[in-house]
Formats: sequence, structure tokens, C-alpha cells
Amino acid sequence: AVIVSGCSANHETMHGSIVMVLDKEAHICLGSQDGIRVGERVGIYRTKEIPSTKEAIVPDRSGTYKRRTKYTMVKVGTAEVTEILSEHYAAIKIIEGEFQPNDIVEKQWRP
Repeated sequence: AVIVSGCSANHETMHGSIVMVLDKEAHICLGSQDGIRVGERVGIYRTKEIPSTKEAIVPDRSGTYKRRTKYTMVKVGTAEVTEILSEHYAAIKIIEGEFQPNDIVEKQWRP
């Protein structure tokens, strides 16, 4: 089991992250306080680095040139909430695709 942090939310979409993976189940940092319910589906996303280009090399405040990394989010799976563990955590099972610790969880719809 792996424990990580990094949960956040905005007003339009609820985002959390996978904090622990056990076979085809995972624990996420979204819970009852976030409005998550059993049976709800969530999308699973992974951050991927975009290969650098010449435009990605920019000067910092000291004038030293450093590579600026760019990222994108790629959908890697869909899961269903199976249990509310607490105000801040819930258990999910994979429906399609895959998940791993640190993947981003996004609330999609309510059944």
C-alpha cells in the first residue's frame, strides 16, 4: 500500500487522488464531505509529461535558462465508488482501464 497526498476541489468539478491500491480496489481522497456516494462513477486520469521543445527553455529570474516542463492529463480508466470510508476517503473498484497511486480522480456523474 502506498499513501500519498494532494486532494483538491473546485466549484465545477471535484478532484482527488488515489492514495492506496489493493488489487482491483483503491482508496481515494474524496469522501462523504465531498458529496461522493456509493454507486457513483469517477474518471481516473494520469499526468503525462509532454516532450520538451526549444520553446520550453526559458530564463528564470536570475537569467539562467532552465527547461520548463509541460504536462497533460490522460484518461486511463473509470471506476465505481463501492464504500464511503470517512468524510475524506472512499473505496473504488475499477470498471475499465487501470489505476495506480497518485492518479487523479474526477467526479463524473451521479447514478
